[in-house]
Amino acid sequence: AMYTYFENDPYGEDSKACEIHGAENEEIIRLRIKSLFQAVDDAEKLGDNETADKAKKAIYHTDKLVQNGHVFKR
Repeated sequence: AMYTYFENDPYGEDSKACEIHGAENEEIIRLRIKSLFQAVDDAEKLGDNETADKAKKAIYHTDKLVQNGHVFKR
């Protein structure tokens, strides 16, 4: 789970979206995305397109949440 992270430091346009949520959350985000990509690869190897599609949707959903937080903190 991601934890709420607040600080007053501004972030520039070139900062990565996951960086602005704090070091602990950045690691959680990276591990989640990594595991989801692995799930996609594993499902595709088994020919399980339904599971692969669900994992892809979870990747896009996680990215959207992170990007929304990035826009909010600018």
